[in-house]
Amino acid sequence: MNWLAHLRLARQTPLDRLGQLSGDFVRGPLTDDLHPLIRRGVREHRSLDVWVDDHPLMRELRQEIPREFRRFAGILLDLTTDHVLARDWQSLAPGPGLEPFARQVAEDVQEHLDLCPERLAAIGRRRDIGSLLLSYEAIEGLELAIDRIGRRFRRPIDLTPSMAWIVDHEARLTEVTRVLVRDAERFLANRRSQEDEEGRVESAAIETGD
Repeated sequence: MNWLAHLRLARQTPLDRLGQLSGDFVRGPLTDDLHPLIRRGVREHRSLDVWVDDHPLMRELRQEIPREFRRFAGILLDLTTDHVLARDWQSLAPGPGLEPFARQVAEDVQEHLDLCPERLAAIGRRRDIGSLLLSYEAIEGLELAIDRIGRRFRRPIDLTPSMAWIVDHEARLTEVTRVLVRDAERFLANRRSQEDEEGRVESAAIETGD
C-alpha cells in the first residue's frame, strides 16, 4: 500500500494520519523524539505493510506480473492500489470526498512540520502533498508516479511499459483493491482493539500498584 491507502486506513486524527504517512520516512527503532501518536501511526504502517505483503491475493498478483517487472511488483501494486482507491474513493472511503480529504492531509503536514520526520517535512515544504494524492486518480497520474519511481533507482529503469499489464488487468486489480481495503479494515480493527485492551490493563495495574 502506498500513501493514500495508508492515510485512508489511519485513525482519523491529524497526528495518526501523519504517523501513517511517516512510515515510509522512519527507519529503525522508534524513538521518543517522535510524538506518541505519530509513533503509533508508524507502528500501524509497518504492521499493515507486513500484513499486505502476506495477503494471499497480493502473493498471487506478484506472480502474475510480467517477469521483467516482477522484482518491482511491490512498488507497482502499491501505486496501483492508490490509483484504484483514488478513482473509486466514493465507494471505498466513508466521509469526505477525495479532494477535501487530500487537502486536509496537506494541512496536517503544514501545521505539524515540526513533528514530521525530516524527509517528510522537506517534501511538505517544497510540494503540495494534497495535489500529489489527487494525481493518483487519473491513469496518467499513475503512469507519471511509476515513471518517477523508476528514475529514482541508482540505475534508472523505465517502468512505464508495465502500464500495459496494469491496464489489461484493471478489473482484477480493482477487485483485489476492494477486498484488500475491506480485509485491512478488519485487521486494523482487531489490532486496535487488542492495543486498547492492553492499554486498559496497563492503566489498571498502574492505578493499583501491581
